[in-house]
Amino acid sequence: MLCHGKPAQFVELQLVSEHPIGGTKFAKDVFTDPDGYFDISGYIYNNHWTPIDARLYVWHTCMEKEYELIDPCFNRFKLSIPRIKVSEGPLADKTWNIGEFELKEWRSGQSLWCND
Repeated sequence: MLCHGKPAQFVELQLVSEHPIGGTKFAKDVFTDPDGYFDISGYIYNNHWTPIDARLYVWHTCMEKEYELIDPCFNRFKLSIPRIKVSEGPLADKTWNIGEFELKEWRSGQSLWCND
């Protein structure tokens, strides 16, 4: 992950599953390292007949213009993980390389979250 072309450090990533029945289930929470890299895997017991709808939530403080950062606000967006990349069972046997992400670019569905 990048912010203005530099490694985006300490970006929070949450792996979740969203279901219309039973709501959102949390699987894992990690942060990017000083070089902007991360590795995440998690397991959610699925007792529904529908497949797991895996999402990756990304929480970051990279704004389009660096001076726009208002503490303690975060940008949040989510990525849908392709079903073909979701492993069956508790051990991950599939990988998904999301490539290089420039966080300053606004994404569809992105929102600003501020703690009061």
